[in-house]
Amino acid sequence: MAFVFNGNDVKNSPEAFDGVVLKSYIHPIDIYNDGYTKAQYQMPDVGFSFGLFEICVGKSWPATRFDVSEVSYCLEGDGVFICDGVEHRFGAGDVIYIPKGEVRIIHNKGDTSLKYLCIVDPAWEPKYESVL
Repeated sequence: MAFVFNGNDVKNSPEAFDGVVLKSYIHPIDIYNDGYTKAQYQMPDVGFSFGLFEICVGKSWPATRFDVSEVSYCLEGDGVFICDGVEHRFGAGDVIYIPKGEVRIIHNKGDTSLKYLCIVDPAWEPKYESVL
């Protein structure tokens, strides 16, 4: 069944890292069954997860390897992501693709929050993430 919901009504999940906030919109399973805010919609028939990330001014997503592919769309802010040692600048309107298995670091280099939508395939689970 198709549906519409207002993403502004979704509560923030706990900070992923210091100064990094997630709103999990769609996920196939209840990954937050340990007291965390679960995704707005659990959809067992989808194989991806979808959410909004916000990295506060001066903060970063630390070096992390994900065993999933990621596509992100930057809504606002200025950032730099380093993927397997190569630096890429990005900002509002840019699309970012990070292949499965590559190490990434994301820095907010602007004077406002860095916000981006992110689709992860297959759907993110803790077992797919290794902070280095």
